[in-house]
Formats: sequence, C-alpha cells, structure tokens
Amino acid sequence: MLEGKEIGSSKLTIGYPRSSTEAFKQCQAVFVALSEADNILAIANLGKEAGVMTISDVEGSARKGVMVELYIENNKIAFEFNNDSAHSAKISLSSKVIRLAKSVY
Repeated sequence: MLEGKEIGSSKLTIGYPRSSTEAFKQCQAVFVALSEADNILAIANLGKEAGVMTISDVEGSARKGVMVELYIENNKIAFEFNNDSAHSAKISLSSKVIRLAKSVY
C-alpha cells in the first residue's frame, strides 16, 4: 500500500477528488483513468496550466498531452513521455529517466 509512504520529507496521500478542477488544486500528480478518456485532452491541459504531473494508462494519452503514459510491454512496465507538456508545466525528469521512455514527444 502506498498511502502514508514517506517520500523525502513528505508522506504520500491518495485522494479521489470529485472533479478535475478540485484534483489540480490539491495534487502534485494526477492519474487519469480510462473512465476519463473522453476528457483526456482537457485534463492534460489543466495539468500543464497547474504545474501538475499527469499520468495515465489510456492508450495514446501521451500523444494527447498527458506527461506519462504507462503500459505493459513484454510483461514489463514501459512508458512514453511527453516532454513538451512537462516543460509547459515546469516539470522536469532526469535525463536518465527520459532515456528509459519508449517514446518521447
């Protein structure tokens, strides 16, 4: 379980906000579920504006502006990274992490 896990001097909190706007006011990272696939472009734009990292496992989400798209490849977790979206949100990942991405946009 991740709830309460310490990351540096902070503790991880998992929340389930009622709206995208509410999520971006209280989060540093937002996971966009498949149930929100129809709104993915708007959510990605909110993330860029709010400086919040967006993460999803919806196919094609990184090409639509989500910063990190997760998927399974050969029984391993892989990801695509949208560097343009992250840069717009003033979020950066280390070059070592970016090199692990299967695709960078």
